[in-house]
This record gives sequence, structure tokens and C-alpha cells, in this order.
Amino acid sequence: MLAAVLSGCGAGADEAEAPSADTGRYHEMVSYCQAQQSGSAGQASDGWVMGSSYTGNGAYYYETNSVVSAYGSTGEGAGPVPLKVSIHDYRGVAHNTPIVPFGYTNPDWNMGVVLPNAMAAGSVACVAQLAKTRSSPAPVFPVQQPTVSTVLHWRSVWNEAVPMAHLSGYQIDGFEFVSNFTPADGQVYFVLDRQRYPTPHDLQICFLAAGAGQWSCSQPNLADLGPTWRLRITGPRPGVYVLNAPALAR
Repeated sequence: MLAAVLSGCGAGADEAEAPSADTGRYHEMVSYCQAQQSGSAGQASDGWVMGSSYTGNGAYYYETNSVVSAYGSTGEGAGPVPLKVSIHDYRGVAHNTPIVPFGYTNPDWNMGVVLPNAMAAGSVACVAQLAKTRSSPAPVFPVQQPTVSTVLHWRSVWNEAVPMAHLSGYQIDGFEFVSNFTPADGQVYFVLDRQRYPTPHDLQICFLAAGAGQWSCSQPNLADLGPTWRLRITGPRPGVYVLNAPALAR
């Protein structure tokens, strides 16, 4: 499946010119992405370090996948860089609404971006689940063992409450792509369970640019990967990506 996801990233990625990075936001981005930084300069003088987190920032809990190139990367001899997080189905769930926490999820069901491997010094990027949860004990009466209430927040680094209500239809899931550079190439993708989504042709990928208020939606390219579907668009930019469905049916 990963090979299929990467195949559309564009030929000649190794020769791509590295986009400039806003190094003034380096530490801010590393902190938000909970990214792993490289060690000595010699250790990562040409390359990058990837990392994942499942704990969030202590208040909101969510999954992230990050890449850091502190000293730059020519990308020689390496393939594209995939950043991905797991995907769930939140159709019909509103911001600041209690949910039942999810258990098992298949690692093949994911969403994210694929980036070229050439990076300027001080580059950092990550994808983070847009659906962030917050749990707290909820007392019950008469006095018994307290239960835990888990609330979902559609939240990004740019929006305390992402304006999902401005989208028509129902939002399956989404992620934020956070970076201090704009990739020269690459793709945005969602990989879905084929049995759960037998008619994926009516799904859209909607994009909200960093700091913007207007969504733009497009029909993604659809590929059959056997047990899964892959939906993708090209040209990732920092912002929020949501997979939108016209119907609530599960």
C-alpha cells in the first residue's frame, strides 16, 4: 500500500530543489509537532529525523507524525517522505461533543502527506489529527466510581475551533499539515477501508489554508488498492485537510 501511495509523488524527486524554510518559526514548529530533533551536526548533516507522538500537549490528545531537517537534506538516494496519522469516522460528530473513544484501528487506514526529500536547513513539518480529544472524570450520583467523559474538538494550530459548520455534508476525518515551508511537490492522501466505504466516488477533500476562513473542496484522484481505497490530491500546503461525505450513512 505504501508503494502505491508514494508512486504519485512525482518523478525526479531526488533532484528537486529544496524550498526555503522560515527558520524563525523552527522552535515553535518543533514544539507544536512534538518533533524529534537530530543530535550532532555530523549525525544529520544531510538528512532528516522522523518521529511520532500519541500523547498530545497535555491538554488535548492526538496523534502526530513529524520530520525535522536541522542541517538540510539534498535527498540523494532517498525516496519521498510520508507523514501519516490514523483515520477514524466522525460523521455527524460536532465540535465540543462527547464521543466514545475508539479502540482498534487498522494501520492501513491512514491519512497524511507525501513530501519531496530535499529540504533546506531548519525545515520542520508534521501532520496532526484534526480531531483532538480531551478527557475528564465525570462524577455520578449517588456517589460511585466516576466515569470518564471524552470530548472531541476540531482544532488546529490556526483555529481553536475549525469552522466545520461552513462545510456542507458530513466530515469523516481530517488532519492539519503544519510546516515552516511550502513543499515544491507532493500529495495529500486518505486511505480508507473498502468495505466500510463501498462508494467513495462522492467523497471530497476540502482544504482550509493556514489562517484562512474559506474552504475549497475538490474531487480527489481515486485508486483501488485491493482492500482499501486511496484518495489523493497534489500540491500540499500548510493548512487543514478534511475528507467530506455527502451522506451520514455508515
